[in-house]
Amino acid sequence: MSKQFPKNFIFRKPLLGALYYWLLCLGFVLLYMPLGSHSSMHLGYAATMAVYTFVASVAVLVASVGLGYLHFFSGTWTIAKEFVAIVLVLTFMGAAVYAIGFALEPSSNRLNLFTFANSFGRSFLIGLVPFALFTVLGRRVATPVILDSDEHITIQSQLKKEVLRIVPSQLLYAESDGNYINFYLLSAEGVKRHSIRNSISNVEQQLQSLPYMVRTHRAFIVNLNHVTGKQGNSAGYRLSVRGVDAEVPVSRQRVDVFDSLYSQFPS
Repeated sequence: MSKQFPKNFIFRKPLLGALYYWLLCLGFVLLYMPLGSHSSMHLGYAATMAVYTFVASVAVLVASVGLGYLHFFSGTWTIAKEFVAIVLVLTFMGAAVYAIGFALEPSSNRLNLFTFANSFGRSFLIGLVPFALFTVLGRRVATPVILDSDEHITIQSQLKKEVLRIVPSQLLYAESDGNYINFYLLSAEGVKRHSIRNSISNVEQQLQSLPYMVRTHRAFIVNLNHVTGKQGNSAGYRLSVRGVDAEVPVSRQRVDVFDSLYSQFPS
């Protein structure tokens, strides 16, 4: 459960994720009418489901944003965090759907434990569908593709007896951390970090024969083959990298060089 895992899209992009969540839930209930879903006393079936799913998506948005304020969900995203986050968000969503039901259904028939359990349970199960979809899609996108034909290269350390042998295609990025360099490597088990004592400038020299390894910042080197997107402008970028939640910066001074190389190595 502590294994690193790609964060669900709904948690990474709460606003856009909530919009997709609403559309997926609405489409699902309109097409399949699952679990005895029905129209309210005021609205037709389509309008009733539109209201319920909209309230559900707003609740998902609020709860997803709220996760960011909980210490448990900081740092590396894991399978355990994914599971707990989905359960918490769906619990909040289920309660919200039950509450909005008082405006759509006869109130005299709702204020009891059976109705709450029935409404909550159906909302939870239907609401689980988009989360499951994004979890599966996110896992597939993040699955590393390792090139067996790559030869290992050796990164020398400032300590004579310390070296790091890596396959270049597995290196996502390298980050300076005081007197050490952290290398983030893709493997079949996920992303692993290896550290050796060195400077980022020395590592840059050792990687200079690999044109897709680019120094983007005074503390970062990134593998352009694993960059999945960029945000920003001429003042600097924030790069998304395959398999990790962390973003790699591109400083203002290195934007032009990065742009010229980025187009040559589409990920």
